Amino acid sequence: MSFTIHTPWVRQAGVALVLGLFVVTGALPLLTAPVAGALARRAPDCAERVQARLFFGLRESAGLVSEADWQSFLHTVVTPRFPDGLTVLEASGQWRDAVTGTRQEPSRLVEIVYDDSPDARHRIATIVEIYKRHHRQQSVMVARSRLEVCF
Repeated sequence: MSFTIHTPWVRQAGVALVLGLFVVTGALPLLTAPVAGALARRAPDCAERVQARLFFGLRESAGLVSEADWQSFLHTVVTPRFPDGLTVLEASGQWRDAVTGTRQEPSRLVEIVYDDSPDARHRIATIVEIYKRHHRQQSVMVARSRLEVCF
């Protein structure tokens, strides 16, 4: 069974809708060109960088890492390796332990944005190793992502 619409205005509206879609999709690159142009003009103030997010658990075998110990680690280990700046956030970590199930602990998240280089990656690895050794941690998670940074 098929239906034929004989009402002229319905046919005209359908044709207008199809033509409108062609016009809009054809004009879309023209509409977005000013935005792309504005972004390209700002590009000299922007650069590609790497953001490392380091997740430090604060529970060790002797109890919690004290605030004084954390601040000492931050000022003597992390800051000298990335003196241009970093961000520290208080966090609550959670993971599944194979023996006891889900475990939680207070944590610190340190975000560092830097130029990607073997030297910078080595400095990140050194921070992780010092923390693991000093606070008897099994691991420190490091998440890296590339991003565009603009000032």
